[in-house]
Amino acid sequence: MKRILIVDDDIITCQQLGETLRSLGYETITAHDGQEALEVFDTDRIDLVIADIIMPNLSGTELLKKIHQRNRNIRVIMMTGIPTRESILDTIEHEGFTYLTKPIQIETMKYLIDRALEPSGALLETGIKTSKNN
Repeated sequence: MKRILIVDDDIITCQQLGETLRSLGYETITAHDGQEALEVFDTDRIDLVIADIIMPNLSGTELLKKIHQRNRNIRVIMMTGIPTRESILDTIEHEGFTYLTKPIQIETMKYLIDRALEPSGALLETGIKTSKNN
């Protein structure tokens, strides 16, 4: 069973997303900030991370960077309730798998999780131009 680390400072979001993903057949672990997530990541086997961007102690973007410093093969789905151009570009720059805005549709989340967990899954195109690909 694939193990997904859900990271959000909103405890209700963590609980609801965890329950939903467990009902879809995934094993879930939750953390409520980026630092706690790193501690879990360093001690448990994690197949995928779903992280909020705006969190105390360590932002989702900083978490993405630190996870990829530890293991470049782990895919990280970034999510936020407050989308900004900067957060989208940060996700692209630091090779987040994709970027979602809350509230998240379960069908969309399942599709993206399945793609992210595929051994040959490629980064999803966002259609946003950056200075790297202009």
